[in-house]
Amino acid sequence: MDSCPWCNDDGSPCACNDGKPVHRCHANGCEATDIHPEIPFCKKHWTMLPEPHQKKLWQGRTRGECAVCATQEWRMFANLGIALLCLMEYGDHDCPEALRDEQGFCWGCGCHDVPKVYEQAKKITEKYKLKVRS
Repeated sequence: MDSCPWCNDDGSPCACNDGKPVHRCHANGCEATDIHPEIPFCKKHWTMLPEPHQKKLWQGRTRGECAVCATQEWRMFANLGIALLCLMEYGDHDCPEALRDEQGFCWGCGCHDVPKVYEQAKKITEKYKLKVRS
């Protein structure tokens, strides 16, 4: 069994999905595969999110399943997490305008209603005094 960077920092085996990652991090541009099966972000990006956001995602997860099976509210918080990480790492929504459809879905970052989500994310960065790249 492979070690899981989520459950055991010491590299020892864990029980989540036999210790094997099941999907990639959803943060823009991240190719990390050290993903807990129930969380949309790698450990690096997970720890960048404010603790209340982490708790909301963790408590609302569908145990043993990927985010596709989660509730609409949980997916909204995941999208908000993607936007927060994008603001912190790039300073703004970095996907080309051409990747958005008429309903506001961005095919680049996977966020629905991009202007609204990024406005919420900006308020959260201010509230928690998160460092935003300028």
